[in-house]
Amino acid sequence: MLLWWERDGQTKLAVLYLESFGNPRKFARTARRVSCAMPVLTVLADQTAIPQALFEQACVITTHGFGELIEAAALLATQPVPAGCAP
Repeated sequence: MLLWWERDGQTKLAVLYLESFGNPRKFARTARRVSCAMPVLTVLADQTAIPQALFEQACVITTHGFGELIEAAALLATQPVPAGCAP
């Protein structure tokens, strides 16, 4: 989905719910690149340190529930892309 959203001129915000990663390195590279063009958000379903570190490296904004995800998405949809991550 990230690859498709990256090329779609209409998408302004990427919202994900992930329970596993097929290829964590590829996901991290793609998410970091996409996060330079639009915020990438997810619910942190797995509370282990490994997914937290992966999301942090990939500049994915994590939330701790669907309510928080909706609030963050509503806020970020009206703001410029957050600074701080480089592809």
